[in-house]
Amino acid sequence: MTAPSRGPAVLSLSLDQQLAASPGTDRVNIGDTLTRHRQYAERLDGLHVLVRSNAGASLRRLDDRLELGPRLWSYPFAVSGRWRYPAAAYRLGKELLRTTPIDVITAQDPFLTGLVGWLLARRHGLPFNLQIHFDILDNPYWLLERPVNLALHVLAHWLVRRADTVRVGTTREHRKLCGYGLAPERVTVAPVPVDLTRFVSPNGRLLRDALLAGRFTRLVLWVARLVPQKDGKTLLKAAARVVKERPQTRFVLVGQGPQERALRAYAAKLRLGDHVHFAGAVDHQAVVAYFSACDVLALSSLYEGTALVLLEAAAAQRPTVATDVAGAEDVIQEALSGFIVPIRGDAALADRLNVILDSGRLARTMGRRARDHVRERFQPEVLLERLIDLWTRTASQ
Repeated sequence: MTAPSRGPAVLSLSLDQQLAASPGTDRVNIGDTLTRHRQYAERLDGLHVLVRSNAGASLRRLDDRLELGPRLWSYPFAVSGRWRYPAAAYRLGKELLRTTPIDVITAQDPFLTGLVGWLLARRHGLPFNLQIHFDILDNPYWLLERPVNLALHVLAHWLVRRADTVRVGTTREHRKLCGYGLAPERVTVAPVPVDLTRFVSPNGRLLRDALLAGRFTRLVLWVARLVPQKDGKTLLKAAARVVKERPQTRFVLVGQGPQERALRAYAAKLRLGDHVHFAGAVDHQAVVAYFSACDVLALSSLYEGTALVLLEAAAAQRPTVATDVAGAEDVIQEALSGFIVPIRGDAALADRLNVILDSGRLARTMGRRARDHVRERFQPEVLLERLIDLWTRTASQ
């Protein structure tokens, strides 16, 4: 019996800290990152990941690499400062490529990992795949977020035009890159494959009762890092509109971040009181119960890629009201499984939340449609094979 063919040997440039620690440590076991990379490696001749380590772990020589699974190796290296990363990663990549057969190089973003990946590919005559996981190209919200983004934006445009292939997570990004003149076959929509089975039938009744606190009847969930990208102020403005008309509603904000103090102060300014509950950081496993406990998920982001929370809510059979970010149109069937509203449109966000909150029957119907749509469109096996096929096609160029 002939063994199934595998994809190429891949060198990946990454910043994911979950690949920078030895197996068995907490950093590796958070979320799906390690599992996902093991699944990639099973389908490849080898997956070698150069990853910047912020935890202090660093290779002394290539033989000290971490074996994270069959045909999956991580090469963590420590470097201080963003701008020292390219030189350190390039040196390590050159050393690796002298001793290890590699068929294609991929980079996880169109910034410094992308620059290093392109330089290594050019030096060694290898094809180069660039990955873009957020809608950042010509995105005014991202451009204004930090001064350095202007320089990174120029670099991203330069790299996109030089990559042999580009992986994006959403159909909107695909349209945008084709609009820049890239041939459609060079751009592949391949969202990150995620196992959503744990969201299918969780029991959130006890948590729901605790959050309702005997005085509320409806729960709106918001799961996000408390950072500018997620636009918590728009969410709170919408909350003020909702509770003014429907005082039985409570908003539960799950997450932590540098804007927490400012958002708490803003909620107090809006006199939201107990109508807003800051739940803080919630473990990746425990957050499942929050989706089960809520009536609807709200997403108020300024920009996204494929927002994982939209997929998780759909898997839990919960409708969503989301701002018009990249990825929303791929996950939400407008007026069937949820609603898409303008970015920073707190009035529209509140209005659509009210539509769902006013009808438990509508919420349940939308939730079932959301689940069915995500099951069909975001099958992990299909997305895994799509990425492996992309790397295989790239290696043949």
